[in-house]
Amino acid sequence: MHRRRLLALPVLFATVSLLPSLFAQSTSLGLGAQLTLTSGYYAEGLGSEIAFSGDTVVAIGNSSDAPDYKLPVYVFERGPGGWANATQTAVLTPSDATNFLFPSIAMDGSTVVVSSNGKIYIFEKPATGWKDMHEVAQISIPNEDCGAWVSGDTIMLGCSESAYIFVKPAGGWATTSTHTAKLTPPFQNSILESFAFDGDTAAMFNGRGVFVFSKPAGGWVTTGTPAAELTQANGTGIEGFGSSLAIGGDTIAVSSPGTLKPNGQHGTVDLFVKPAAGWKNMTETAEIYAPYTKQAAGELGTSVALDSEHLVVGTSTEQFYVYSKPAAGWKSGVWPSQVFIGETQPGGGPAYGFGYTVALDGATIVTSAEAAEINGVQAAGDLYVFPLKPSAIEISTDFLEYPDMTFGAPGEVLPLTITNPSASTLNFSTWISSGNFQILDNNDNTCNGGAVPAGQSCTLPIQFDPPAVGNHTNYLTLSSPSTASFRIIMLRGLAGGLGANSETPLLVEATIGSPQTIPLVLRNFGLPGSPTVSVTLPDSTFSLVSGGTCTTTGVPNGQTCTLMIEFNPITGGNYIGNIALKPSSGATSYVPITGVAFYPEGGD
Repeated sequence: MHRRRLLALPVLFATVSLLPSLFAQSTSLGLGAQLTLTSGYYAEGLGSEIAFSGDTVVAIGNSSDAPDYKLPVYVFERGPGGWANATQTAVLTPSDATNFLFPSIAMDGSTVVVSSNGKIYIFEKPATGWKDMHEVAQISIPNEDCGAWVSGDTIMLGCSESAYIFVKPAGGWATTSTHTAKLTPPFQNSILESFAFDGDTAAMFNGRGVFVFSKPAGGWVTTGTPAAELTQANGTGIEGFGSSLAIGGDTIAVSSPGTLKPNGQHGTVDLFVKPAAGWKNMTETAEIYAPYTKQAAGELGTSVALDSEHLVVGTSTEQFYVYSKPAAGWKSGVWPSQVFIGETQPGGGPAYGFGYTVALDGATIVTSAEAAEINGVQAAGDLYVFPLKPSAIEISTDFLEYPDMTFGAPGEVLPLTITNPSASTLNFSTWISSGNFQILDNNDNTCNGGAVPAGQSCTLPIQFDPPAVGNHTNYLTLSSPSTASFRIIMLRGLAGGLGANSETPLLVEATIGSPQTIPLVLRNFGLPGSPTVSVTLPDSTFSLVSGGTCTTTGVPNGQTCTLMIEFNPITGGNYIGNIALKPSSGATSYVPITGVAFYPEGGD
């Protein structure tokens, strides 16, 4: 990903915890390592750009007061015993400038590439290991604001309207003077906004769509004809589509942070899987989005990282999600297997910006908290390394479908089995968003308040307990604070009867003196014959008026009719109550309604 951005001041980064409060993640839980700068070195916004390959992380900030130079690239390395809290191993600086200005950095193996100052700076790890050093080669580039990627012996620069491919000559990078190929997607004069590059595949977004270029058998050549255009099934170029790109094997991930989903969450990631015959114009194979949790998420997809088995997605609310590829392949609606929330970080202040930028290599994730307070310095920034681990919560199913029931009768109880595959006790918390399903606290509940011993299982009995007629869908969240494990189970059931056709409560607004009318659509969910309905409204502020289709002839099974309800308030304020629906057969159901009354302009 390469996309210029400004990070809001720390005061604007209020932490929003989407999950139960116990689920806050930080390195204090021993899940990873914190990487900071040694005393005397300070890069404001450290982690605004990060790259990660194997045992090495490189990062840069926005400004620095380090001696002799203002903005180097910092190198961090994995120790012999694994990742641990550490400071930088080395700093990489340009030989011809005191600053890397608005840099983009990339890394693969032992090669680090920095795009800055209208040049590519190439650093290669010496045989004796990383050390403070200047670049081994420079290449002039056509535009100062270009994003850099490196894969093997090939560098791609994504600039304003084209991408440039540089292939390492036999004599080494120092002998390179110009690009090998130029890749330009259709629609000239459309600014390229984001890029990705991996091996034989390059992808770029220019506001019209994501264009894919594949390396020909004879090597990269200059072309303006992409192999494919990737678009959203519901429209391209809206809701932030193309904000971030990532390539992992035969799959391309494209984020849309601005998309609003029906569950109240913002952001999606579209996954495009390469067809067997090769890339072609296509819409997404699967769409991934944020889970239904206590509060709406910030933007999902501020950054994305992808390999053949995992998708890591950054957000704007101090957290990132890990999605694991199902055995049958990517599918829409996959829930994350892990989530990390940076509410705090050890030895410092809030981890502002945590999870905004993510990187993935092998079984390890790197993220930054570029506005974190470090040693009392605000917005200093730091990095975090987390190993990918299998979820510590195994469940018998991720979908409980309840048998249809008649409203008013006792609801069915279905069991959910939770297994702890680890060698230590699993502690987890549960949450269901509303009251149409409930976990029973009886002898069938063997989960001991959310504690499962090592290697054992327990059962949660979950009852369908609908408060109204109709289809009901909900989600049970299981989260474990000490393992970063996160599971969501969809719950769905139908309560038969005559009632509202939608789960959405009614809301009507009116100005005093100007009554408003709202329709209430009723459906017969499984009642035999054609039952009629009598209606009781909360108070005289609401009344039935003409125009509806519900008559004394009743509503046949599976059919709908409409009631017209007028809201005519005489004083301002909120009017909250329930509409009682009494069918000629079956139990009475209730529909919540809220009226909001305003005084006329100039009134009191």
